[in-house]
Amino acid sequence: MLGRLVFRRCLLTVAVVCLILFFLPSDESVQKGRNRKTTIQLGVPFSQWFHFENEHIETAEGTVSEKSSWGIDVLSWSSVVAVIGLSAHWSARRLRPPDHEIRPPVDVQANRPDDESET
Repeated sequence: MLGRLVFRRCLLTVAVVCLILFFLPSDESVQKGRNRKTTIQLGVPFSQWFHFENEHIETAEGTVSEKSSWGIDVLSWSSVVAVIGLSAHWSARRLRPPDHEIRPPVDVQANRPDDESET
């Protein structure tokens, strides 16, 4: 029973770490003169699953153009991390002891004002 509890806690730890890695943010902002490019990404650093890019371009004549793009990559290492995390969470829930095996906490009797017989 103790080994099952330790294994369940390890699985829950893996699930939480995978969740953090899946939503790990990274951003980059590059400015060259009047032009600015901002990139925001979610996922493990070498293979993000979500990316947003905004490019602000200003010419010498005063013309301003703004271009935004975003995308979701389903096939990436971040998606694999998400599948591992969800599998670990599902396995930890399956290893949860049944309701009849959970012992309720022992209640400690405290003296209440109703119980005292001082008059």
